[in-house]
Amino acid sequence: MRSDPNREDRHTDRVTFLWLTGFMLLSLVIRILSYSTEFERTDGVGMVPVGHVVIFETSSTLVLIALIPMVAALLSRASPGQHGTTRVALVHVAGVTAYSLIHVLCMAALRKLSFAAFGLGQYDFMDASAPLREFIYEYRKDIFSYLLTAMFLLMSRQLAEQRRELATIRQEARSTQRLALKSGGQTHWIDGQSVRYVKAAGNYVEVHAAGAPVLARTTLNAIEQTLRDAGVGAVRLHRSYVVNRALIRRTVPNGEGDLQVELDCGAVIPCSRRYREQLDAPVAA
Repeated sequence: MRSDPNREDRHTDRVTFLWLTGFMLLSLVIRILSYSTEFERTDGVGMVPVGHVVIFETSSTLVLIALIPMVAALLSRASPGQHGTTRVALVHVAGVTAYSLIHVLCMAALRKLSFAAFGLGQYDFMDASAPLREFIYEYRKDIFSYLLTAMFLLMSRQLAEQRRELATIRQEARSTQRLALKSGGQTHWIDGQSVRYVKAAGNYVEVHAAGAPVLARTTLNAIEQTLRDAGVGAVRLHRSYVVNRALIRRTVPNGEGDLQVELDCGAVIPCSRRYREQLDAPVAA
């Protein structure tokens, strides 16, 4: 049964919300403690009372936490890479403006209530003579907060999607003994037993089987496990190479503790001493 990507995004967003909340609260505590230390060091000369700063920082942080779901909802409506550039720009320009307005209004309301509750007198958030200047000051800061929140949400969604794709590929390998390799927008289906070796290539791997090598965006560890899921006796011989052990023709020591491993296709793969024992060890399932 095909999973619902929107439902999966919501689950990922809930987890990200908890992480962001923890990070923002930790940052809040650090800022307040740092200010308190500086206040004590200078005897508070020329500084705002610590109690006031606690209210200022806490009110802003709580509203920003409450606005995380709003950013997630806007990303679902206009996500880079999934929707058009114009749509993304319009939605998020409007979104960050609404985000800042809500932040400012709710933050000011919380501060007024807190000042009244603790008997701290009248609280005036903005300079009545220049409200636009005050809002622009807050707006600039809110743009950064909005973008940072959106970035964390997008990264979390992308990582979750990669994990789901890997799980699907591994399940496919177990059931059909084939590898589904994504490359340049295409999916290549390769019989697992035909794979001779795999070479790391930066953020990609080169899969050498029958025909031309396939460059796939995955890790060497992931492809090694997927090969094993497909029933292939894949072994790691080097930090940059995984080979099909059934296709090894011979090994030749180089006199320095390392080996040169020759495959039946004539390819010669280096085997570092760190991985030599894997040639004789049983292959883990």
